[in-house]
Amino acid sequence: MVPGNILVIPSMPLTDNKKVNMEKIRAYLEYSEKKSEMETDEKQMPETDLEYRIAEIWCRELKIESVGRKDNFYDIGGDSLLIAQVVGKIVEEIEEAQDWEWSALLTEMMQTPTVKDVAAKITKFQNERDTFIDPSLIQIKNSQVPNNESVAKVLFHAGTGTLSAYTDLLSYIVEDSKDNESILGFSFGNEAEYISMETKDTFKLLGKKYGRILKSMGYAKYILMGHCVGGVIALEAAEHLRENGLVVSEVTLISATIQMQKEMTHYAELSDTVYKKALETSLDNELLLERTFAKLINANEYEAGYLTSDDDLEKCIEYLVKECNGIISTEALCSLSGKYQAIGDNFKKLCQKPISERLNNLYATIENSESNLMEHERKMLNTLFNIFSQNFGCVASHQPRPYSGFVRLFSCEQQGGSFFREFFGENIQTWLPYLKGEYTCDTIVGQHFDCIAEPNLKKNIDKILDFNYCIIANKKENI
Repeated sequence: MVPGNILVIPSMPLTDNKKVNMEKIRAYLEYSEKKSEMETDEKQMPETDLEYRIAEIWCRELKIESVGRKDNFYDIGGDSLLIAQVVGKIVEEIEEAQDWEWSALLTEMMQTPTVKDVAAKITKFQNERDTFIDPSLIQIKNSQVPNNESVAKVLFHAGTGTLSAYTDLLSYIVEDSKDNESILGFSFGNEAEYISMETKDTFKLLGKKYGRILKSMGYAKYILMGHCVGGVIALEAAEHLRENGLVVSEVTLISATIQMQKEMTHYAELSDTVYKKALETSLDNELLLERTFAKLINANEYEAGYLTSDDDLEKCIEYLVKECNGIISTEALCSLSGKYQAIGDNFKKLCQKPISERLNNLYATIENSESNLMEHERKMLNTLFNIFSQNFGCVASHQPRPYSGFVRLFSCEQQGGSFFREFFGENIQTWLPYLKGEYTCDTIVGQHFDCIAEPNLKKNIDKILDFNYCIIANKKENI
């Protein structure tokens, strides 16, 4: 209901009888519309063949008649799901973009969501493809001075392997950056390479890989940051850089979740064997992973048939941990009886469907998604699920190495965004055993899934952008 255009006139035209002259009002409007159309035709319509092909995809996917080369994707009806779908179509249909990893192109389009800028970046990719260091590296903003005189601010992908969690945050970071700063990001890159890693070693191997790439770029100083598992990977990369004599002035952890020590949970009385089994089986349970994945892609798990509430499921998991030897497998969920009979029946019904059907049912509940997804859309979402599953499998076994550098830790005011909250934490008490250097800790508004998205981000951004370029002498806590 927000008007797309507002016309200001010097005075209200009146008839001889002092009534509003509607004919003149209509004439004003018609003239304004024609003028606007002329300006669009002359200045904003696509200019090159590549721009026209990109604009055709936008129009088709957004179901609009035309798009200007400088129109912002989000202003003409786009959203986070549609932008991923459009990028998939671009990689599929635009020959010049076919060798570009779609996750990297997705981040580029999120930063400059206009036909003109996307076309320019595809052209640049074509011209400079031999100089691209790795498909997982995304160069968002380049310093205006040589790398050995610059600071690199680097974001590490979260659970789904993309930088989509940083969509809102990135624009703030770029706008706040100085001339001598580059903004970089890491996405999952090549799916086959990613999921071929030994699951338990995923974060360690990624940290080494990303650290090696950053080292080769030769920046004077590095500021690393990550949300969710991105924070854990950032610490591993920071350790690799420091071991090679490079300067990491800080690592920023934003709602970075790791497993809590058993003594800090409801399960302190359990044996280490049972507790470890509960961790591993819960994060190897496809039905539970699908529910959490649904939150990351804005799907509605209840509409897709996952009828158990998070609170009821949490009680059910606690029962399985304490009474069933810590086994939280799919079979254990389907075998529930007694007061948990309804939950067991629901999971049993879900298990009668293959995982492909369950995932497609989830995808169909995504806002603005059509029930019959195109093949490239299903492939994109299935890729994200595979990456997500790999990362959560690693969470079950990964313990961060003690880190002696400077760390900023941000935990959310609303703790426990999912039913895994009894096993994992993000606050200072959870992280303290691994922080052996200087650190600050603070709380931010929101919970895990929305703390760096608007409107919460606007309340948190001043804290997040308060980067430290030198090591702080004393520990500071503001819990």
